[in-house]
Amino acid sequence: MNDHAKRAFSMIIAALLVAAVSSAISAAPVAMVRHVAAWIPVQGGTRALEAVRPFSPAVIRSTSGRGSVNAWQFQQTLPGAVIHDIAFPSESVGYAAAELGQVWKTIDGGDHWTRIMNLGFPYYWYGVAALDVDNLVISGFDDQNSLGILRWSHDGGQTWSDDVV
Repeated sequence: MNDHAKRAFSMIIAALLVAAVSSAISAAPVAMVRHVAAWIPVQGGTRALEAVRPFSPAVIRSTSGRGSVNAWQFQQTLPGAVIHDIAFPSESVGYAAAELGQVWKTIDGGDHWTRIMNLGFPYYWYGVAALDVDNLVISGFDDQNSLGILRWSHDGGQTWSDDVV
C-alpha cells in the first residue's frame, strides 16, 4: 500500500467514525465544515481527500479579525512532529495527530502543547476526531505491515485502547 493510499484510508476511517459516532451521541444540530486535506490523482482524475467535521473556531487565530486575508497568527511549533490532523472539541482543548506515533494535546487553545502519546515507528497517525474533551479517536497505519489502525481514548488521552485493525 503506497503512502497516498494509506493517508486516504486513514482519513476515510476518521471521517466515517466522526460521522457515525457524532450522529449516534448527539441529537443537537452542529455546524459542519468541509476540510480538504489534499488533492491527489486516483486512477485518472484528481480527487479531494476531505472530511466534513464540526466547526471549530479555535484551530487557528486570526490577528486582524473580520475581512482579513491570510492574516493568521503563528501559534506553536511542535518539536519533532509532522502534524497531519487537528481537532478542537472546545475552545481550549485540542488534539493533534502526527507521524511516528505522536499525539499532542493543548488545554489553552493552542498556546502550549504536550505530547500525550509517543509510540514511534511503525505508527503513523493521520486522523484525529474529538467527540468531546474526553472521547477521541486517532487513525493511521502500521508501516511494518501496512494495516490501517485506530485507537480510542475516553479520558482525554491519558489511556488508549489497543490497536483496532
